Amino acid sequence: MADQQIRVRKTSKAYRDQIVEYDEKYAYDPQTKEEIYRREFVSENKESLIESYKQQKRLLTSKAIKAIRAKYQMTQKEFSLALGFGEITVHRFEKGAIQTYADDEIMRLSNDPDDMYKLLSSNRDSFSESAYVRMMDTVRQLQMIRRNRIAHLEKEEFTNLTLTTARAVDVAKYLIKTYNHQYDWLEVENTCISSNKLQILMYFVEALALVIYDKSAFSENIYMGKLGPYIPELIKEYDHREKIIENDEVYLNNGLHKIVDMVIESYGQLELLLLVSLCKAEQPVEYRNIDELIDRRQMKEYFDRIYD
Repeated sequence: MADQQIRVRKTSKAYRDQIVEYDEKYAYDPQTKEEIYRREFVSENKESLIESYKQQKRLLTSKAIKAIRAKYQMTQKEFSLALGFGEITVHRFEKGAIQTYADDEIMRLSNDPDDMYKLLSSNRDSFSESAYVRMMDTVRQLQMIRRNRIAHLEKEEFTNLTLTTARAVDVAKYLIKTYNHQYDWLEVENTCISSNKLQILMYFVEALALVIYDKSAFSENIYMGKLGPYIPELIKEYDHREKIIENDEVYLNNGLHKIVDMVIESYGQLELLLLVSLCKAEQPVEYRNIDELIDRRQMKEYFDRIYD
């Protein structure tokens, strides 16, 4: 037994209405050069076959169904009833039963918190009041998270880029100049960034740096102000100006450069009052007292959920 090797190979097998290619696990004895029967692999290989069949049929796999259910912190019975199915329907699908395309479509829709809200509301009579309230609270939290996902973040785009922590004032100088240049074609007043908007955009730069690299964009502390997060060093540098112009050339490392550009293109398009409202509703900032330090660990935990 100790000398056996556990191997995986691609295998094709007829299942239902088609030939399915799947990963088959088996044991091999290198001394005798023979395969060894392992009873525990029978169920694993059958599961692999069924999962591959579902994929070929463009159906949700059992693992995908479990993942959707887990997101809402529901039991199999709760998830099934929330979707309008029978009590054990989801249990069967997760155990390998093949769902119809109609049932598959409902489960796919439920992955969207807004659609789950509608489904759960429609099937409210299937639950006790306490269970319904608990599940709705989870759905509303996920709705809020989705609304707060402002940037279009593809982490794969940062694979070959690096981030080196910079001074906050250097990040700010690059942000100001890039922001102003991006919006200076608009023939309206006050297209230059304000001190208040700069502070909030710097907060989101730090948040995305923590999500993508698990590193800080800048080392200076972030505190809670009347209009949201602020960095004291930037108040010293720019005071409370309504219009900031920055002409200094600053070069950031490629990862940080891309993060700042992403924040400008996404969060930068929002009006200041909307940014303030957005920040104050987020967990790292919510309930913070004026001049209280904002915890970077909480920022990372929260924004990891936003951009998961």
